[in-house]
Amino acid sequence: MNVTSLFKNLSMEYKASILFALCALMLSLIFGVVFGVGAGTVALRSLFMTLFFAGLGFGIIAVLRRYVPEVYTLLEGMSTDPVAAEGATDEEGEAREYAREKKAEAAADDGGAAVPDRTFNELSEEDFTKLTSNVDGIGSDRKLGKHIISDEKIVSYEPRIMAQAVRTMMRRDED
Repeated sequence: MNVTSLFKNLSMEYKASILFALCALMLSLIFGVVFGVGAGTVALRSLFMTLFFAGLGFGIIAVLRRYVPEVYTLLEGMSTDPVAAEGATDEEGEAREYAREKKAEAAADDGGAAVPDRTFNELSEEDFTKLTSNVDGIGSDRKLGKHIISDEKIVSYEPRIMAQAVRTMMRRDED
């Protein structure tokens, strides 16, 4: 089992702890060596800073999870592992990974036919549904206006009638 797979399975709190701890360790070591501090002092300070910042990272994420869940889900969504982003448990994650592998195997067995083609194809005439319009059936007075076709019925959209309906509804709301 390699390090990246171990890191992917960790929760967000532990990932933040590790990140903060590694940054504190590196900075403590670098600054200690650059400024000529003794080796024992550098090691001791690095250890304390590593532990302190690991706790700080864990605490920040725990506070975000509890009090600002929107930001926490945003950070979780930025995770590279989609299973972790959904907040799944280890068993659910393993089940999803197993299903994903089976789907990939089935696609490979079918020659890739099971995987949908994700390339962009331009639309053609066959992609559109054909709607017929019977303009002569609108009315004998043949008023101009917009017409909506729904289920092969032509519904006249007259602005005057719509304005009158809006006024009626507003009067009912006032009463």
